[in-house]
Amino acid sequence: MISLIIFYIISALVLIGSAGVIFSRNIVYASFSLLLALLGTAGIFVLLLAEFLAIVQILIYGGAVVTVILFALMLTKIDDFRSLSNINYWPISAFLTLLALMACCDYLLCFLLHS
Repeated sequence: MISLIIFYIISALVLIGSAGVIFSRNIVYASFSLLLALLGTAGIFVLLLAEFLAIVQILIYGGAVVTVILFALMLTKIDDFRSLSNINYWPISAFLTLLALMACCDYLLCFLLHS
């Protein structure tokens, strides 16, 4: 019972971090939201007793990928990002893509469980 409550808390962190990546206008905040989502995913791996995957998730994705994003941001000119702030349809297309992927994964999971 307690592991289910912990799972719901960690899943909420992953969803909040993912929403922060999608809806953030600032790339630094988006990268920190990505780090939160990746740490939450590592927490889910710990709940599944897959400690090696949790450590790999934290070291490779949480450490390396977010660091590369931040270094790439620091090495680019800020003028390159001015044109990106006027795009308003990215959250809508990201949400529609999320729904399509969830439907495909649900169909695939049901197919695998019933065969």
